[in-house]
Amino acid sequence: SDWNPIINPLSAYVKNTRPARQVDATGILQAHHKLWMTEMLPTHGSDSTRLQLDGVMDLPLVTIPAWTDSGVLPANDPDDPTSLARSPYNVSLAGLIVRFGFTEERRRLLAGLLDFRAELHQAGLSQGFQWINGSFVERIENIADRPPNDVDLVTFFHVPRGETIQSLWLSNQELFDPRIVKEKHQTDAYFAPFNPQAPDDIVKQTIYWYSLWSHDRSGLWKGFLEVDLGEAEDPQARRILESFNEAGGEP
Repeated sequence: SDWNPIINPLSAYVKNTRPARQVDATGILQAHHKLWMTEMLPTHGSDSTRLQLDGVMDLPLVTIPAWTDSGVLPANDPDDPTSLARSPYNVSLAGLIVRFGFTEERRRLLAGLLDFRAELHQAGLSQGFQWINGSFVERIENIADRPPNDVDLVTFFHVPRGETIQSLWLSNQELFDPRIVKEKHQTDAYFAPFNPQAPDDIVKQTIYWYSLWSHDRSGLWKGFLEVDLGEAEDPQARRILESFNEAGGEP
C-alpha cells in the first residue's frame, strides 16, 4: 500500500535508570468518602478483588504492575521474564481511571481521551485496540516534578464495512490530524490500520511502535498499556471519572 494515515515517530522519554522491583498490583482505598490512591496492594496471583464506589458501581480492580524505582511500568515480570505477564498490559478503561486518575491534571487528560474515543466511535472505529504510553503512565510527578502533558496513543483499528482507508481519512481528516487532536483532546494520537490489501503493514507498524515504546533513549526497558477500542466500557469509565472529580480523588 502506498498510503498510510499519519504514522510519525514519537520522541522517547529519557529517564534515569535504576533496577526494577517486583511487580505488584495497584489498589484504591476509600477514607471519609474521599478516594485516595495507593500504589501497591498484593494480589497473590488474583485480580478478582472488587471495589464498591459509592453511588457508581461495583467494579474489578485490574491488576496493573506498580511503577519501578525508575518511575516506569516494568516491561515484564522480573520473576518470570518469559511469561505472558508483560507489556503491553491489557486493562479496562475503568482500571485505567482507577489507577491513573489520582490528580486533577490526570483526570483532565483522561476526559480528553474519552472524548477522543467518542469521536472515533462516531466515525465508525470500534474494532481494534489502543496502546497508551508516555509520561501519563509514568510516575512523572516524582521523576520530573511536573504533571503529564498529554496521553500518547496509538489506535490499531479495523476499517469499517463500506469504507476504505482512503475514504475514511478523507471524511475524517481532523480526526486523523495529530496536531488538531492534541490541541483539542491533549492526546498525542497516531493510527495503525489493519489493511487487508497490505497485511504486512500492520506487522511492520506493530514492530515500530513496540520497539519505540518499550525502551527510552538510555535503553531502559519500560512497559505500557492496552485498552479495547470498543464502546462498551466508555459509559462506565465516564461515571467513574465523574465520581473521582466530585470526590476530588487526589492523594
